[in-house]
Amino acid sequence: MNRKRFVVVALAFAVVFGAVKSLSQESVRPQWEYGIYSERTEGNEQRYEWQSKGLTLLTKKRTELLEKMGYKPAEGEEAMFPLVKMLDFFGANGWEMVQVSPDSPYATMRYYFRRPVLSQS
Repeated sequence: MNRKRFVVVALAFAVVFGAVKSLSQESVRPQWEYGIYSERTEGNEQRYEWQSKGLTLLTKKRTELLEKMGYKPAEGEEAMFPLVKMLDFFGANGWEMVQVSPDSPYATMRYYFRRPVLSQS
């Protein structure tokens, strides 16, 4: 009889503990910060733009945009800065690309990013 009682109590404890743990995990959801990188053609000129919470940058060169975001280019890098290297820079800063979308009327490519918001505590 004592063994049955022990098994019943142990199972009840496991169910209750599992339910509490599940509820606490559901209530902790990640908060995200979003950013949009755009490349577009205006007339004969390229424009590069970054938008995120409280920050909008618009430049004529990729390297100029990245320098404003804290990147330090190597000498000669300004002439040709491949998109993949720029995407690596975003990734190194915690940004995860979640979508790429063309905007054909304006010859624009938009790259959508997100990263977890660092807690303020």
